[in-house]
Amino acid sequence: MTNRWRRFVAELLGTGFLVVAVIGSGIMAERLSAGNAAIALLANTIATGAALVALILAFGPVSGAHFNPAVSVSDALAGGLSWREAGTYSLAQCTGGLLGTAVAHLMFSAPLYSLSQYVRSGPAQVFSEFVAAFGLMAVIWGCVRTRASAVPFAVGAYITAAYWFTASTSFANPAVTLARAFSNSFAGIRPVDVPAFIAAQFAGAVTATMIFRWLLPDRLAEEAPNLLMPRAIERNVPTMKTYVFACIHNAGRSQMAAAFFNLYANAGCRAISAGTAPGEHVHPEVVSVMREIGIDLSSTKPQRLTDELAHTADVLVTMGCGAACPFVPGLRTMDWPLPDPKGQPLDTVREIRDQIHEKVKALLRDDCSECCSGVEVNATPGNSFFLNGHEPGTKKVRYFFKRASTPAWATASSISDLAPLAAMPPRIWPSTIIGTPPWFGKKSGYARASMLPFFTVSSADLEGLL
Repeated sequence: MTNRWRRFVAELLGTGFLVVAVIGSGIMAERLSAGNAAIALLANTIATGAALVALILAFGPVSGAHFNPAVSVSDALAGGLSWREAGTYSLAQCTGGLLGTAVAHLMFSAPLYSLSQYVRSGPAQVFSEFVAAFGLMAVIWGCVRTRASAVPFAVGAYITAAYWFTASTSFANPAVTLARAFSNSFAGIRPVDVPAFIAAQFAGAVTATMIFRWLLPDRLAEEAPNLLMPRAIERNVPTMKTYVFACIHNAGRSQMAAAFFNLYANAGCRAISAGTAPGEHVHPEVVSVMREIGIDLSSTKPQRLTDELAHTADVLVTMGCGAACPFVPGLRTMDWPLPDPKGQPLDTVREIRDQIHEKVKALLRDDCSECCSGVEVNATPGNSFFLNGHEPGTKKVRYFFKRASTPAWATASSISDLAPLAAMPPRIWPSTIIGTPPWFGKKSGYARASMLPFFTVSSADLEGLL
């Protein structure tokens, strides 16, 4: 099933559930309110607003969670959808709405469909729908550019409020309006009143879009593909899998994690680091310990973690920013509670660096093995990413090279045993090995080969192999 069909089904289901919430809560409110219209409307309002937020969060990552032909047409006007896609969305929304009406009626033992007798006519009611739809699109366009993660809540809050400040109780949705015409309940609308409502809704939404196109000439087209929420998009080119590592200052933990990830990752996978309150430069102690293993962060500039940057991620890995990290609906988030290396002694910073290194390796092994298709990532306990297991009954350690098609074997009894590898083709093993400290008598040592990620070894590792 293609993304296009997934999006169609998501819009159908989302709109259907929205109509179930509107009509179902209307029937329940009417039955329990003992004729008190205000109480009935309040109950209908709360249920609809809450359901709308939940449904946008649930279906947004698939289709963008429009659930509304006026929203889809507005998105097409701004370039976020093709007109064909807008038509497909609208068909799904109207179909889903009609199915939702039947579902709501079934739950309350009512006929599947019944033409509404609820009068909603007159200039005031029609103008209210123009205002309601205009306001809805203004909220969406205004929020999506500055605080995209808040859009589901802003939309739910606006519809909840508009129920009460518009004379029409803010339908603001052609698909829902059509569906409600087939429900002779508290939430219904006479079929004869539907065309005027729908015309006003489209007019209000399109007018708001045109005004915001003028207000935000450089941003509307940019934000349109992610209207309401970022959605799955069919692409003709391979997509980039992105991990964002986030801490507070983007000057230590997140910089090291991203550097390790990008060191190992194949083309098509990348890591970005950012901070909620970025510093001016990477901490000197972090630069120092990373330089020891051949990674230079001295010229790296910390950057701010924005909602837009977070939305580019497939996974967000937080490293101490806590509640300050952006909330992105539908985005998978992991947390690594690691100490801040700023101002710490170099030995402590090295320990933090090594913890991050191990976590990155575990991440690649357990969560993103496709990011390192040319590297063995199933490391055995006590061995590192490249010093990875040994040949049973021998003194040999298997070395896996970045993007190499086959592994090489080398004995690990001393550093001099690595010398034969220098004669191998440069694309498999570089011609020189630099910065190699003694292996024995050290808690941990590093060997760094040019153009190749480092590997770690320790006396305990060797003792387990020999």
